[in-house]
Amino acid sequence: MLVISETPPHEKEFSEWEGDGSDVAESELNREEVERIKARLEELEASRQTKGKYLKAVRLAEMIKQEKQGRKLQECL
Repeated sequence: MLVISETPPHEKEFSEWEGDGSDVAESELNREEVERIKARLEELEASRQTKGKYLKAVRLAEMIKQEKQGRKLQECL
């Protein structure tokens, strides 16, 4: 709430008023930083999911390869 007075502000009041402008600027910078961090987290999550799919494909390929090798050994015996 804004109170207008006839007397000049006390030092404490003045420092509070001064701080309001910088707080707003700092708050805006914090919001921008939060948005950058959120965007980076989304990128990392997408990358992690892609790597997870890739790892599953590699494991499946290895299992198939081992199975084929096992069949070849059984055919030889």
